[in-house]
Order: sequence, then C-alpha cells, then structure tokens
Amino acid sequence: MELAAAELKIIEQREDGSGVIEIPIMTEAAEVDFAKTAGGGKRGSIDAAMLSEIVANFEPFPGPVPLGAAGVDAEGHLDFNERGGPQLGFIEQVKVEGSQLWARMDLGPTLFGLVVGQRAFRGFSVELRRDLKLATVEFQGWALVGGMFTNRTALDVNFRIAAEGTLDSAETVFTSIRLEAGDKEKAMSQEAPTIALAFHEAKVTELTSKQDDTDRLLLAAREENDGLRSQVKELSDERQAIEAEKDGKSAAVIRLESTVKNLTSAKDDLLGKVEELSGKVEEAEKRNLGIEVRKTIEDAIGLGIPPAIFEGWEADPAAWLTSKYASLEALQGQVAVLAGTPLKVPIVNPKSGHDPSTAAKEADAKQVALTAEEQKQVKRFGKVDFAAATTEEEAREAWLASKDTK
Repeated sequence: MELAAAELKIIEQREDGSGVIEIPIMTEAAEVDFAKTAGGGKRGSIDAAMLSEIVANFEPFPGPVPLGAAGVDAEGHLDFNERGGPQLGFIEQVKVEGSQLWARMDLGPTLFGLVVGQRAFRGFSVELRRDLKLATVEFQGWALVGGMFTNRTALDVNFRIAAEGTLDSAETVFTSIRLEAGDKEKAMSQEAPTIALAFHEAKVTELTSKQDDTDRLLLAAREENDGLRSQVKELSDERQAIEAEKDGKSAAVIRLESTVKNLTSAKDDLLGKVEELSGKVEEAEKRNLGIEVRKTIEDAIGLGIPPAIFEGWEADPAAWLTSKYASLEALQGQVAVLAGTPLKVPIVNPKSGHDPSTAAKEADAKQVALTAEEQKQVKRFGKVDFAAATTEEEAREAWLASKDTK
C-alpha cells in the first residue's frame, strides 16, 4: 500500500533563488523490490536498522553527497564516480523521523525553482552503496552516496509541494497544494489559522517594509524633484536676464544704426552742399579771373600794347587765359615786359591815351618800317608772341616760327 505524501519543509529561501529544504527520501517497508533501484538486487525490506546505518555512515562520508534531477542533468541515476562535475544541489544532513529517513538539502537556483517554484517533482530516489570501500575509509552496511529528484521512484515515498507560507520559523511546514481524503479536517483544524495568521503577519511586515522603502524613495524623489525645480527656476531667471540684456543690446544696436543712417544722410547732404559750393566758388573764381584778365588786357592796351596780342579774349577771358598762359601772373608778367619794352612795330588804329608821334620819336634809328603786306600779316597773325622782340629781325623770326607751326 502506498504511503500518504509527506509535507515538504522549506528551511531557507535566498535572494539568488537558491534555498534549503527537507523532504523524506526513504521509508520503512516490509517488502521492497530492489531490482527497481539503482543498485539493483533481490527483494528485501527496509527497516529501522537500515535507516540508522545510513545516518551513521553519513557523517564520515568523505565529500559532498550530490543531487540531480531526472530530465535535467540525467535521465537516470549516475554512478558514484560520475558525479565529479557541477551539481544542482547537495544533501547536507540526514535524520530519522518516525519510520522515515529525512534529508536536508541545499538546492541551487535551478533545482530549487523546479522543486519549490515550479512544483515539477513529487518524489526522490536515493543512490545507496553497501559496504562501500573508498581510498580513505571503509563503511559497514548501507551508505548514502547521492540521489535525484524523479517522479518515477523505486520506493514508496513521495512528498507534497508547498503552496503558500512564510519563513518565520526555522522549520515551517507549508500547506499542501493538494489535500487528499482525510486531510481536509486537518486543514480546517486550529493549526491552519495559526499558519495563515503567521503568513499574514509576515506579509504585513513585508508590505510595511516595502511601504517604508517606497516612502523613502518617494521622499528622496520629491527632494530631488524640488532640487530640480529650484535649478529650473535659477536657469529660467538667468535666461530671462540674458534675454533682457539681449533686448537692451538689440535696442542699442537699432539706435546706433539709426544714428549712423542719419549721420550718413547728413554727410551726403553736406557733400552735396560742398560740391554745390565748390561749383559756385569755382564759378566765382572763374568770374573773378575773367575780371582780372579783362582788367589786365584793357590796362595793357591802354599802355599801347597791340590788341592783336590778346585776340579772342572777349568771349571768355578766363578760358582764354587758361589756353594761353599758365596763370594770371604769367599774363601780368608778360604785360609788364611788353609795357617796359615797347615793340618797334607801328601800331595801327592806336587806342586813346597813346601818342603815335611820341612812339615814333622813341623808335630806334635802325628800325625798318613794315610794308603794307607785312602789316596785313601782322594783323592776321596777331596771336604771335612778339613780347621778346626788340628788332624787326626778331619780330620776323617770331612770325616765321608761328607760320611754320601753323
């Protein structure tokens, strides 16, 4: 007859997913078919003496007692010497409770998750050796050398998987995920509310702790948020100050541009006025120059200098001076020369204030009178410069030179 499933005990559950549990791994039986076990053999029995041998031989066993899982690291039991590599867990302690052999196991995250979290296994199969001889020790009777979680056990032993509970004590029995006939009354006994209350209190403590952590995080977040708001305000104020300064500078730039524009316009107006005044000054100077030229020529003619020398000046005295002389001073200088050294050429149609008879008396005795033809030529070529001529010969040379130029 199959025995009822025992309760799995969770001793410790770690943050990395690993943990420590206790489960029954063997139970007394009047008749066992050892052919179904890893070691094989004939039919026999499991009694209290055999369980005691296993417990006695566990302490001096040289090394860990490894665990595996069917379908995870092996499909079946491994030989004693084949468990030298990484293992999913280890048996740390064995004890006899009533008619069962219990084992305390330290399971890694993978195996703990399969057994407790995923509830993938309900049975365990032991690996035993009888009268085992090792290099350092020899055992009398049965020794536990390993085991594996499996749902096809050779012995009639299995356990229930925890459904809910808390780790508020060293050995807390979790409520079974499945209640068989006869267990419902036990679940409804006074022990069930005690377990539920402990679980509730643990949950409340856990939630309170989480709430405290949440409050601390919220407070820190609020403080950080206030700090960020303060920084944002400072940056906003700084930005507004910069914008104000920028606007002020922009207004100053606009004013300066307007001032420059006005000054440029004023400059252009002044340049226009200067140009206008320059034209007027030039015109006045030209007019004054014309007056001076007219006065100089009229005075020269009054002194007896032949008008033919100044032919063409009446239309534009200033322009005539520019085309004939380098400056007014040059004209005045020539007039002074001509006035101080009279020409030895008879003057036709003398102007008032000039006495021909006086001029004839002052003529040089060597002066030769010009013929009528020569006089015509003199009138024709009145632009010939006779200023330096003192004799007929010099006047003729000046005239010939003027003729060749023409």
